[in-house]
Amino acid sequence: MMESNRRVDETDRALCLEEDVPEQSGPLILSLDMATETRSVAVARGPQVLAVESYEGRSQSARDVLSAVDDVLRRADALISDVDLFAVTRGPGSFTGLRSGLATIKGFAATLARPVVGIPTLHAVARATRCEGRVLAVIPAGRGEVYAQLLDLPKSHGPMVELTEPVHVPPQAMLEAARASGGDVLWAGSGALLHAESIREFALQQTIRWRDAATLFGVDETDAPCWSLANALCSLAEAIARVALEKFMLNQTVNADLLQALYVRASDAELNEKWRVSNPITVP
Repeated sequence: MMESNRRVDETDRALCLEEDVPEQSGPLILSLDMATETRSVAVARGPQVLAVESYEGRSQSARDVLSAVDDVLRRADALISDVDLFAVTRGPGSFTGLRSGLATIKGFAATLARPVVGIPTLHAVARATRCEGRVLAVIPAGRGEVYAQLLDLPKSHGPMVELTEPVHVPPQAMLEAARASGGDVLWAGSGALLHAESIREFALQQTIRWRDAATLFGVDETDAPCWSLANALCSLAEAIARVALEKFMLNQTVNADLLQALYVRASDAELNEKWRVSNPITVP
């Protein structure tokens, strides 16, 4: 049950809201992330987050998702029928979580005939940093590997630029690709935090400057690339809501039946099925 998972304290969330928000205006947005370890749901009015719920754990049943949705709607003093726009992470990430989140949002949007926005998970991770420039978004992919993508976030609230495709790779391959890309990199996401020490050691071995909080390590040359690590992110549901608002203003929404998952690799079930088909068992 979702109640058994550790709830992220609302004080932590408030500390992540670094920007002043204008008075309430714009569409009412319900955003959901089930693709990462910290499940989250948020309700926002335009750019202002009205309520957010985050849980760390593996709970991803439909009942628990609906319970979290009911809770944030209640605290936002809204009904599901008041929602103008639905938004959800569409991958990569947990296969079971993705399917649960997508099914929930598609069900709401189809029933209420509302538009929906599917946000790539790594885009949400990058946007959650509230930074600009080159961001390498990283989340765990299981079996010691990661999902990663290098993105460029503009100074204004324009669309981010994909500098690479999202990939599913071992951490060492991620490090080599980041080095080959050159330039400064902000590492972000739970995958980056998980491998922070390896990233730091690799950077210093490669004469790449490493910025840790207010301290700069490594070579003194100012033209040498600098890598740094973003702080632990707030719930992705908040970043999803911000990106969804941008898409809404640009009329880049879709109908529920057009919302599709972004799978960077096949699921275990699909891999097993492919193996079974390619390796038929001959009965004597």
